[in-house]
Amino acid sequence: MSLSEAENQELCMADLAAATALSASRITRVVDALQSRGQVVKRRCEADARGNVATLTPEGPGQTPRPPTSESWRRSRNRRDAQGGSRRPYRPRSRS
Repeated sequence: MSLSEAENQELCMADLAAATALSASRITRVVDALQSRGQVVKRRCEADARGNVATLTPEGPGQTPRPPTSESWRRSRNRRDAQGGSRRPYRPRSRS
């Protein structure tokens, strides 16, 4: 789930980190960068004073980066695979 898909276009930072498979510190850096561009507003969570809530601003939709699990990423990966992309099968190294 992305921030634009969330109810009221807002999520707790911990939920956003879990939804995007990013660490708490990494999602904080991403949200801070979006906040500096005016795409997201970060405020204290009313239910839990230790946490923050990220809310998408009207300038934010369509401008925020999508997580790598988005449909467009899957399409580009499948297209690269169909064209004989550079993905090699996993082969464990021998321990000699």
